[in-house]
Formats: sequence, structure tokens, C-alpha cells
Amino acid sequence: MNFCLTLSVLSSIFLVVTGALHAELAKTELSKASGVGPALVTKINGMKTSFTAANYPRFASKTKAQLNRFLGARVPPPMSAAEAEKNAQLLESSIREKRQVVLDANYDARAYTQCTSIGKISDQSNCGDCWAVSTADAITDRACIFYGDKKLYSAWDLTSCCRNCLGDGVNGCNGGYTEYAADFYISNGLVSGGAYGSNVGCKPFPIVPNSGGAVPTSTPCKQSCRAGYTVAYASDRRKSGYFQKVVISNNVTAIQYHIRGYGPLVAQFDVYADFYNYRSGIYTHVSGGYVGSHAVRVIGWGVSGGVPYWLAANSWGTSWGEKGFFRIRRGYNDVGFESHVVAVYA
Repeated sequence: MNFCLTLSVLSSIFLVVTGALHAELAKTELSKASGVGPALVTKINGMKTSFTAANYPRFASKTKAQLNRFLGARVPPPMSAAEAEKNAQLLESSIREKRQVVLDANYDARAYTQCTSIGKISDQSNCGDCWAVSTADAITDRACIFYGDKKLYSAWDLTSCCRNCLGDGVNGCNGGYTEYAADFYISNGLVSGGAYGSNVGCKPFPIVPNSGGAVPTSTPCKQSCRAGYTVAYASDRRKSGYFQKVVISNNVTAIQYHIRGYGPLVAQFDVYADFYNYRSGIYTHVSGGYVGSHAVRVIGWGVSGGVPYWLAANSWGTSWGEKGFFRIRRGYNDVGFESHVVAVYA
């Protein structure tokens, strides 16, 4: 047999075997206990950190794979040099005029009292579509701030219909990309849709809050509205030809200008076991292993006890954290919170 051909065959076999081993190791790791629960709560509270912990039966004693269902953000491939240059130009142009705005020590976008959506908390349940929920909620907020549009944009329209967004190409509840979700809205628009059981809009969220069990499925994409809704799907779908997308990386001031000038945006970050047990205070990772990647809506910032923080809205319902919100240390890129921030703006 040709020597080069033999090496090629052996190399291919090695790659297949290595890939299978890595997949099996990853599967084994996810099947392990996460450590989330009463013991971790006691440990955290005994450390006297900047946040307090509490036990949530929803998360206690779950494996890492089960906890992953409450996350869902996928890490996108790096930008090309051309994409990075274009993004840098968009970022600069988007905040150039906003630099005239004074950045106070504390800011909360809920100050836009006419936009009540900013103060609302979603519940993605055990569907790993934080990428869609946070993006749709941020779009809802910004559309209200800019145009006075009170429409609630449907996260489920993103979850079920943005095929390019999906991590596995099949099920939006198995994770997706926040960047591509923003692109989908800009290119295609979204229909309206409120929370589960609300009967608000064309396509409300269909999954019961706090539900467990198997991962829900988001397929197929139904281009039709719920029964009883009088507006056609195509007529309800709305987009703005003025919106663009920008990614902000490790630039605290740019993130602040964007929130102050345009409204809430989406941050993607690493989640460790202790985050599930967060109750109040300013979160910083202190204990527990890595679980996955999450995306949340960032609505402001502040300083408490000399510690600067971001104010963010999670998508785990109002019984978690500070009535669904949480604070996380600002300016230190804790758990990568400042490394991948996505915003749509006009």
C-alpha cells in the first residue's frame, strides 16, 4: 500500500476516534452532578462574598446537562478581519453622538416609564433559548424607546423560525446564537407575542414556566398566528429598515453609552454552578464548576458599597434572584460578561 495513502487513512481514523472520545467525555461531564443545591448555598453564604445565595428546588440536584436547558447561548466563530473592521466602524459611529450624554454613577433603563417592557421578566423554562428570549426582549425595549412601539416581539418566532440561529440546526431549545438572532430580526422582522398563557400577540411563548422533563422542541416553524388572533402572520411581522447590529467586546464605556443612548442590550457570559443559587447582591463567581453559556438583557449599571455593577434581567422568572434581576461586578469582565455584547440600534 502507498505509504502516503496509509498515513492519510491512519490520520482519518485517528481524527474519527479522537472526535468520538471527545464527544463521549463531554457527554460524561454533562451527566455529572452540578453541585447546585443546599450545600453550595451554605458554602457561598459562609464565604461572606458580595452576594447571598438561596436554594431553588427548580435547580437543586440537577446534572449539568439538565441545568444547561436553562441556558442556551452558543459561542459564535471569530469575526474575519473584514467583519471586525466593519464592526469597529459601526460601534464608533453608533456611540459618537452618544458621548455627549453624561454617564451617571447609577443608571436604570426602567427610567423610561412609558416602556413597561423593560421592567418585565421572561421565563424561558427548560428551553435553551435564552439567545432568543434576551434578543426579542431587548428589541422590544429599544423599539419602544425609539418609536413608542408598545408591541411585544415574540421570542418564540425567533426560537422556531431562525434556522441559521440554531446550534444544532434543528431545535431552538438546544441553543442558538445571539448575533444571528439580531441579524434575523433586521432581515426578516418578528411577529408579536407575549408570555406563556397571556394570549398577547400572534405567537406567545408556548412553554409552561418552571416546567421540567425533556427538552421541548421548537420545530416546525409555523408562519401562522394563534387561534383567535385576528391579524395575519405576514401583516403582524414587523421590522425596521433602520436597525443595524453591533458587537461590543471588552469596552465598558461603549456598553454604557449604548444602554444610555439606545436602551437595553444582550450580554453573553459563562455560567458556573453558583450563579444558579444567586439570591441578591453583586454576583461574582466564587464556587462551583462551569455549566454553559447564557445570554441576558442588560438594562443599567450602578455602584453599591464601592463595588461597580451591571444590572441585568435574567429569563428564569421572578422567583429567582432580585425578582428576576441580578447585579454582576462591572469592569472586571467577570465570567466573560463584557466580552460579547450584542445590540441592535437605529
